[in-house]
Amino acid sequence: MKKAFSVELYVKVSRDTFKISPVSEPSREQVFTPSEAFTTRRLLVGQFSIAERCLKDAVTSVVGRSLIPKSVGIVVHPEEMVDGGLSQVEERLFRELCLGAGARKVAVWVGGPLGSSELNKLLENA
Repeated sequence: MKKAFSVELYVKVSRDTFKISPVSEPSREQVFTPSEAFTTRRLLVGQFSIAERCLKDAVTSVVGRSLIPKSVGIVVHPEEMVDGGLSQVEERLFRELCLGAGARKVAVWVGGPLGSSELNKLLENA
């Protein structure tokens, strides 16, 4: 059972782009790009502060503002530049990126696209 003041988001990361949708409504995907690039030649997120600012603005746009802040859970899914999986540093980068954007729970996923049931399982175990 979902809490009234919680929101769960699926965040797909590609070069200089965040695609965000509520887990419960995947068809409501929104695309966000920063005014400056956060991807570098070697790293999907090479400019952390730019990516964090963009993701924070994106999460606020999707979740909205309220007097009682909502508890946000995020499954973050890097879609590019993950050949061979993520290093511990890269995994921590994505986790910290989401926490800095206001998430209370974060799950990092590398693999194919996920459906709602798989997203819910990942967030339960986060």
